[in-house]
Amino acid sequence: DFDLQVTIEEVVDMLAIKVQEKGLKLSCLIDPQAPILLQGDPGRLRQILINLTNNAVKFTQQGEIALELSREQETDTQAVLRFEVRDTGIGIPQERMDRLFKSFSQVDASTTRRFGGTGLGLAISKQLVQLMGGEIKAQSEEGRGSVFWFTIPFNKQTVHKIEPAQSADIKDLRVLIVDDHKTNRKILSTYLQAMGCLTNEAADSLDALQQVAKAAGGTNKFDLVLVDQMMPDMDGETLGRAIKSTPNLRETKLMMLTSCGMRGDAIRAKEIGFSAYLTKPIKRSQLLDCLLMTFNQKTMQGADKQTPVLITQHTLSEIKKYSIRILLAEDNLINQKLALRLLEKMGYRADVAANGKEAIEAVQKKQYHLVLMDVQMPEMDGFEATRAIRQAEAEKRQGSQNQEGQAASSLPNIPIIAMTAMAMKGDREQCLAAGMNDYITKPIEPQKLSELLNKYLTIPEQEDQQEPTIAV
Repeated sequence: DFDLQVTIEEVVDMLAIKVQEKGLKLSCLIDPQAPILLQGDPGRLRQILINLTNNAVKFTQQGEIALELSREQETDTQAVLRFEVRDTGIGIPQERMDRLFKSFSQVDASTTRRFGGTGLGLAISKQLVQLMGGEIKAQSEEGRGSVFWFTIPFNKQTVHKIEPAQSADIKDLRVLIVDDHKTNRKILSTYLQAMGCLTNEAADSLDALQQVAKAAGGTNKFDLVLVDQMMPDMDGETLGRAIKSTPNLRETKLMMLTSCGMRGDAIRAKEIGFSAYLTKPIKRSQLLDCLLMTFNQKTMQGADKQTPVLITQHTLSEIKKYSIRILLAEDNLINQKLALRLLEKMGYRADVAANGKEAIEAVQKKQYHLVLMDVQMPEMDGFEATRAIRQAEAEKRQGSQNQEGQAASSLPNIPIIAMTAMAMKGDREQCLAAGMNDYITKPIEPQKLSELLNKYLTIPEQEDQQEPTIAV
C-alpha cells in the first residue's frame, strides 16, 4: 500500500534543486479527483518518474518541465492512471523516435557528447512500466521539446484518506491568480476550484490591478490574490505594494509564490503585507493548508496575539504538526518514552493511555486524528479496544444520520495503527479484521512511522489547542 501523492511529491522535491540550478520552471499537477491510496510498487513508480524527469532536465536548457497525473479509467476497485512528463528541450528528430527505448541507444553521437548519458534510463523505464502492466509512449518535435507518458493500472486501497472538512472560511472564496505562466495558472485554478473556490486569472500585474479595482467597486470583490514574484513589466512585490497602498483594496489578502526564494524576500513580503510566501512548485496539500491558516486568524497570530505570522513552507509544517492530536495506547513505560521521543522529533505531540480501556475513554473525551494502538495490553488488548471504538463510531454515525440526515461517510473513522511486538503471518489480516487501518512492528523504525503518519494524517481544522495528557 502507498500514497501516490506522497510518491509524486517526493520526486518533485528531488527534482526542484536541479531545475533551479538550470533556471527552469517546474510544475506539477495532480488531478484532484484521482485516487491516491493505491496498491502497487511505489519503488518502481518512483524510479520511472525519476528517470523521465531527469531526462527532461538534462535535455532542456530553457523553459519548463511539467509533471502531470490524470485518470484514464476508474472503477470501485481499480484505476488506470496516466503520468505525463513534458519539457521544452532540444526535442528528437522523428526518424529517430523508434530508438528511444532501446538499451544503450542515443539519438546521435553529438547528443551523447553534449549532454551525456547512454539512454539506459529510458530502456529501464519501459521495462518497469511493462512489469507493472502498463505502456509507455513518447512524442517529440525537434527544437520544440518532448512529451513522455505512461499508463499503469492500480488496485485501490479499501481505506480512504481522511481529508480536512471543507471550511466555510474558504468555500466560495474569490481568488485572483496572477502569473505570466499559463501552466501555473491552470494548476492553481484546478486545485482552488476543487476546494470550492471561485477563480479568475491575470497574465500580468497591470491586468490584475484593473481586475482587483473593478471588483472592489462591486459586490464580488476578491478575497485573495495569488501573486507570482517574477513577472514582466511589474513584479509581484510591486503589485503587492500597489494593492496594499490603495485604501479600498488594502484589506485584500495576498499570497506570494516564487520559483526560487532569495534571502530577504520573505521579510520584504511580510513588510508589504503578504500573508504567505511559498516556493513553487506548489503542492495541493500546501495550498489548502495555507488557505485554512490565512483565513483562520487564530493560527495567524504571534505570541502577542497582534503580530501576524507570515506563512511559509516551514510554518505550514510546524503548525500542521502542532495542530494534530495523536493518542498513544501503550502499557510499557519504556516503549511509551521511546514512541513519544520519536513523535516529538517529528514535531508531533501525543497523549498516552496505559491500556485499552483508557484508550476508549480518551477517544470518547477528545477528538484525535490518529491512534497508535499496542495490541498486547493488560485489562483490555488493542484488538478489543479497536472493536469498541469502531462500534462507538458506527453508533455515532447512525445517530447523526437519524437526527440530521447526514451521510454515513461524513463522519470518518479515526485512523488506528496497530503496534505489534513481532511480524507473524496473519498479523495484518487480524489487525484489519479488528478495524485497524495499518500496523507497524516493534522496535519502531522512524522511517516507517513517518510514512504511516504522512499516509493517514492531514491538517485538521483549527481548534483551541489542549496540552497532551498522560493517563497511567
